[in-house]
Amino acid sequence: PKIAKLDSVNFKQIISTEATDVSAFSIESIATDEDFIFAGDQYNNKILKINKSTFTSFVSTYGSLGSGNSNFNFIGQIGIDETYLYVCDIKNHRVKVHKKDTLAFVRSFGQLGQHTTSFHLPMGLAVDGDGGVIYVANDGNYNILKLRKSDGSFIASANLDYDTFGEASLAVDEKYLYVAYRVIDKDS
Repeated sequence: PKIAKLDSVNFKQIISTEATDVSAFSIESIATDEDFIFAGDQYNNKILKINKSTFTSFVSTYGSLGSGNSNFNFIGQIGIDETYLYVCDIKNHRVKVHKKDTLAFVRSFGQLGQHTTSFHLPMGLAVDGDGGVIYVANDGNYNILKLRKSDGSFIASANLDYDTFGEASLAVDEKYLYVAYRVIDKDS
């Protein structure tokens, strides 16, 4: 398992991290800002903060397996804004918010269920930095939720015609929300 920095023109590898075995870390999602890479380590249930300039050492890590404020149970997609890191905590059926600078826990929202602010296996996440919202791909409930970043309160939702497990990932820009997911059939 590794994270690599590639040249954006010719895709040549510039530098990478590399673990000697899978138990070191298993990255499934990353987000970056000007100085750091934030990575979700699914194997160890923690967030990794890596300095972009050195790329070889972790600045800090946070988390372990469990259901408390300092825990994760299978990290999904992560996103960032100017101040916070947002993490899909898939098997705890919630989104967690952490400070980017210290990785300290700030708050979480959601719980297992089928209500407007409930989750069932939240996989994908996109942060609208200026809009004050996050979008969450709620795989087990076959929908996408639009929520306020400040408190996770409901704004809107849209149902998706997922396959058994959609494995959705999200991205947002100033005009659109982009969704990658598996569907039941080509006419979905």
